[in-house]
Amino acid sequence: MTWIASLEEERQALEHMIAERANDTSPSVRLSLASLRRRLEQILARLDDCKRPKVRIDLTGSAVAGTEIKLDALGPFLDELQETVSSIGQALRGSATAFSSIPSDIRDQTSLSLEATAPGSIVLHLRAPADPRTGEELPFPETTDRPAPLAVAAVERLILVARDAQPEDLNEDALVDDVYPLGPRTHKHLNSLLRIMADSGIDAELSLFSPVDGEQRANLSATQARRIHEVLKRARIGEETQERVGALRGVSSLRNAFELVTPEGEVIAGKVREDLVPQLRNWYERQIIATLEVTVSHSFTTGITRTKYLLIGMADTR
Repeated sequence: MTWIASLEEERQALEHMIAERANDTSPSVRLSLASLRRRLEQILARLDDCKRPKVRIDLTGSAVAGTEIKLDALGPFLDELQETVSSIGQALRGSATAFSSIPSDIRDQTSLSLEATAPGSIVLHLRAPADPRTGEELPFPETTDRPAPLAVAAVERLILVARDAQPEDLNEDALVDDVYPLGPRTHKHLNSLLRIMADSGIDAELSLFSPVDGEQRANLSATQARRIHEVLKRARIGEETQERVGALRGVSSLRNAFELVTPEGEVIAGKVREDLVPQLRNWYERQIIATLEVTVSHSFTTGITRTKYLLIGMADTR
């Protein structure tokens, strides 16, 4: 039995004992009930704590004076951090776009909450929504076959960007590769977050604690933030919508992937918007009009252009 399952078992036992004694008015039983309810509150708090991934951000640098940081530096930093995480989540879900707003369900799944600050420095403790993989019906931690929650996956991508910007080996191509599949919205908010860190002199150590995936961390100084900002400024990421005719082949519901072969023999491969995945089998090997969201990234430093396709609509050619 896992430790989460043990807590769940104790919760159920406490709830059963409380229900059995609920109508007993004797003083001794009422006293016992009060003790059981306190214990149940503790167990519920521990269950909530162990199921929710945590993000710890240690802020230092010229913007931090002892245990103080000005709100006009902290406020924009937190705002852009949340927008960056939500926009990455939107891209990972397969619905990145520069135009429409982020859907409310994605905002809910990537919403970070400030829990507390620690004394001695500026330390922010943020909580993500509960990780469904820690449910009682699943063994813990043997849940690697299920995808990570959106908030965890988004913060992981942010940590990956920070790691690719380490001063000993700044890889501009890797940085652009990290960001361009996430679309123009992520490019915009990430660039804004980096500019705020650089201009305000904020150094951050970002740590992600997931009850299933363990701990990941990366450091991002104000100097590194400025370097990434300069790299991303030299890259242009744009989106457009295209309609292409072709035969739908090579579809994969598991990988949300598709291949479209045009009458000229061109093969277009990419991802499928999540809500369209169940429909793929109905269109396999058929001639269709595919509506594609095309993300194009061009680096003015390397001259490399990258193109990503997202299938967002299918219609019959007849």
